[in-house]
Amino acid sequence: MSSINKNEIKACKIAKILIRSFKHSLCKISIYDASVKSGLSLEEAEMGLHYLLREYNGHILVTNHGVLLFYFPHGFVKSFKNKYTWYSILKTTKYLIFGILKFLMRSWISIVLISYTIFFLIFLLLCAFSRNDDSNNEKMSFNNSLLMHAFFRMILDSLFWTMHPLATHKNTSHKINVKKNIKFYDKINRFVFGPEIFKTTILEYRKIIIAEIVANNGRIGLLDIIKVTGFKREKIDLFMSTLILNYKGNVKVLKNGTIIYEFCDLRKTQINITHQATPIWLHKEKLFPLTGNSFGVNICIGGLNFFNLIMSVIAIKTNLVLDKLYFLFLFNNESINNQLIFSESHSIPLLFGWIPFLFSILFFMLPLYRVLMRRKEKTLLQFKNGRKGVLKAIITKLNSNGIHENILIEYFKKYADRAPTHKELYNIIINMGGEISVSNSEIYYNFKELETEYLALNKERLNAHNSEKNIGKIVFSSID
Repeated sequence: MSSINKNEIKACKIAKILIRSFKHSLCKISIYDASVKSGLSLEEAEMGLHYLLREYNGHILVTNHGVLLFYFPHGFVKSFKNKYTWYSILKTTKYLIFGILKFLMRSWISIVLISYTIFFLIFLLLCAFSRNDDSNNEKMSFNNSLLMHAFFRMILDSLFWTMHPLATHKNTSHKINVKKNIKFYDKINRFVFGPEIFKTTILEYRKIIIAEIVANNGRIGLLDIIKVTGFKREKIDLFMSTLILNYKGNVKVLKNGTIIYEFCDLRKTQINITHQATPIWLHKEKLFPLTGNSFGVNICIGGLNFFNLIMSVIAIKTNLVLDKLYFLFLFNNESINNQLIFSESHSIPLLFGWIPFLFSILFFMLPLYRVLMRRKEKTLLQFKNGRKGVLKAIITKLNSNGIHENILIEYFKKYADRAPTHKELYNIIINMGGEISVSNSEIYYNFKELETEYLALNKERLNAHNSEKNIGKIVFSSID
């Protein structure tokens, strides 16, 4: 069992002790409170509190005497009744339903589209052959054998098209899934759902932050994390609590209330990391193509589905059921066939009518929905890029006099290709802890907390002793 898993299990056990100790008590808990109330050591109490912070949506507070408080506004209850609850539930439900729909359709979309297209084509061909009166007996056997061959071919195609789509989504990149030789079923899925995009995983974020920690003498602050991940402040507390728990980190509170995350043990690595992680503003996000297919491929796929749609409408109008289909190819007399096609039937044409009709409608509706949402996607993408620009301005131009509002707007426009709304700019500044100040009718924004942290971090890094990197001399070797 890895040390990370052991720490996780240990922290979980300690957290249960703390929950029992503070079940009907404080929601703002210091490490000392936890130790006195539960009987745990200070180190164990800190480990348990960081675990609870992550699990119960807590926050870190700092007093003017530098005491760290773990704040749990909703107590130790996971079903938080806050303003984000219903939004989170709806968002999760949306992703769950869409995920199930995506899974089912990725597996069956190709088989249904291709199989119905093949069937309807064979149906039209057989109808054409059945209208010829030459060699009736021979033609009957030919039609029957061709029909059987078509059904066997549909079964084989079904197996082929069903098995493959489930095994084509193994790319772990956080970028668009780009392949040189894209299979046809992938092109069909792209037409409906768009090109597959992979987001940055938690593990990749960990690697980025750990590289930043090692490159900065084992000390890291809020500003560093925002610079390399773009996380919002509320997410950083939860994320760093996990890192502290798993990598033997420590939260150091300075006299001025500045919080610094220390990971002295990570400095013992023999991997030489001298360069810092890449700032997020160097990677400008782009709007991905609607399908990722060429125009010709989209026309081809759309044409196949439109053909199925027309044929399913004909099947519904003529009430085409399996019994009719059997007699239609059993008898080759044109007048009998016409009577069969247009005769009334009490059965509902599901297999050749309503199923392909509804499928074809849905096949067109999903891409249409994505087209309608395209403008919203673009606006959101512009905001993300604009936020990166504002973060760059704040981090690179941080000073005691504040940053002029026009500079922040200019950086937003540079990265988003549009001006920010007042609400957008205000939300970014508030989330970064900015405070407004007016001087000579000019608006400035001060980020005193970030500035204080920046100065304190530089001092702590300079004072970090090189002995932290020393792994010691080898006193035993299995070679000897």
